[in-house]
This record gives sequence, C-alpha cells and structure tokens, in this order.
Amino acid sequence: MPADQVPPLAVASYRAVQVEDTPGVLSLCWTSDERTVLEADVLAVARAAWNGDALERYLVTDPYGEAAVTDAVRTYLGLVSDRAVCTTGAGVGALLAAVARMSDGAAFWTPGIVYPDIVRWLHVRGGRVATCEKADLILVERPSVLGRQLSVEQVEQLLVRTRQRGALVVVDESNANYEHPHFSVARLLDTGQADRLIVLRGLSKAYGLGALRFGCALTTVATAARLRDAIPPLQVATPSLDAARRIYDLGDIGATLRRLVMARKPELTAELRRAGNVTSRPSPKHLPYVLTAAGAVRTRTGRLEIQGKVHHGWGTDGPVTCGRYSVPFEAPRWARVAGN
Repeated sequence: MPADQVPPLAVASYRAVQVEDTPGVLSLCWTSDERTVLEADVLAVARAAWNGDALERYLVTDPYGEAAVTDAVRTYLGLVSDRAVCTTGAGVGALLAAVARMSDGAAFWTPGIVYPDIVRWLHVRGGRVATCEKADLILVERPSVLGRQLSVEQVEQLLVRTRQRGALVVVDESNANYEHPHFSVARLLDTGQADRLIVLRGLSKAYGLGALRFGCALTTVATAARLRDAIPPLQVATPSLDAARRIYDLGDIGATLRRLVMARKPELTAELRRAGNVTSRPSPKHLPYVLTAAGAVRTRTGRLEIQGKVHHGWGTDGPVTCGRYSVPFEAPRWARVAGN
C-alpha cells in the first residue's frame, strides 16, 4: 500500500485539540457526558465492581474472560443459542490489533469506510488491499460514521459470498452501543452458518467507560481459538470484567440517549451552519455526531467557541477525513449551545 494510502491511528486526532471545556470554549471533540443521560448510573456500577472483591481474583482459569461475560453479553444482544462465545481484550482496539496479527499478509477489503487503526496494522504486517472476490478478510463498521450502512442481511450475504474461500468477516460494532441491543449482527452466530464471523463490542461509546479497557469479540468456538492465538491472555482486569457483566445485565438503558441525539443533532447542525460551518454529510440517526468539512474543527458562534476534531476513516480508495462535533448532553453544556 502506498504511504499516502496508510491512515494515521485515530488517537492522533486528539493531539491538536482542546479536550476540556473552558469559560470561552465548549469542547465537542468527543462525547464526554453521554453516560449522564443513560437510564442507569453506569459509573456507579463500574466503581462498585472496582471497590468489590474482584481485585482479589486473578482469573487464570478464565484467561480470555469467556466465563466471566459470555452469558451476560448473549442475553444483552438477544442471542438464543450457546454458539457465540466471548474473547475479551483491552478495548476494541486490542482486538482489532489481534485480528491484524491473525491475518498476517492478508488481502483485505471493506464495502464502506472503517476505523483506520486496523488498516494501519494490517499494512505493517504485509496486508494488501483486494477486491471482495479475492479478499481473505472483510472489514465492516456498523453503524458506520462515514460509510455505507450494511443491514444484517447484507452482512449475511457477505458471509455466503465468501464462504468457499474461508474469508473472515469482522464487524466492528463499537458504534452500535448507540442502537438498541437487537441491532447487532451477532444474531447471525445463532444460525450455525456464521463460523467465520467476528463481532466486536466495547463500553466506550455511549457508556463513556473507555477507561475500563474492555472489549469483547463474539465468535464461534473455532474462530475464538484462532483469535486467542493472536492475543495475550489475562488482558482485562478482573474488576473491569465484573463491571462489564454488571452493565450488560442492565439491558437496554439507552432509549433516552437515542431520543436526545435525534432531538439535539439538528439543533447543533443549525447552530454550526449559522456560524458558517457547512455540514458535509449526515451521520446515522442515533450517532451523536455532526460532520463537517475536514478543516472546520473550531467554530466561533456568538460569544462561544466550539471545538470539534478531525475524524479519520479508511475506504478502499484510501484515507477519508471530516470534521466531527459531538452533541453535548449535560444541561449546562447544552445550554451553552442552545442559549448562545
């Protein structure tokens, strides 16, 4: 892959932005307050897990967190069989890195636009871009911030289309935390016809608990064995596993968040437009992002300056960027936008 086609790591987008609010600047470079409008206090749940006896338990007999969280994740996503098992890692990023390691030199393809880190890691390991017909690895972001939105049926068609050559289909559902749990493509694992499917979930988006460093990959037992050959055991702290289980046991606690996203995103869009910041494209309805031209990540509106960030993605034509502003949810922060 030519150097100009290799994307930067996503975390690099925070280097030149102001991530904290000040009297003169409202930082919307990330959704720092979204967990405050969930229908349960997930921060209190996580703190209870860390203050409990989990720190005394070192899960050497459950090194990939399968026993710790699989039942809770299955129930949360509405799975009805025991075909799906969880492999945990230190966030979705660690699991994407493991996919790159298990796919050394793989030909890969995406039908849309995906998180850039996996592409960078595949490039480092000798991966190359291919067509769908020749790819060993299919990458999907669902829902996608920038790219094509695939239905469950379309992902199933990808599995059928690539079955003969045994290609892996990896669906990053980090953003699916903003959707109802049954949105997940993981239901395909119940069919017994999705042995090459890997579905990734985390607790950063919507829950605001990226600091737990929890991610899980739902797969069949056979694919889990391949993935575990590429990821160190005991990556996730026992209290984080306990916190994740407790949070998934809460079920769907995001209805209010989804409603507020749909109500406030048009208002934030209008405010940015009034300030001369032209939005570039709509994001999926439940994602709390207003997308703008790539260079437009700092906007003066009235007496207030609003800080956004550059959002990085990658498609088969190369890196893709845009500006991104995250909807604020806490009442005082939203009032700075609405009352400006």
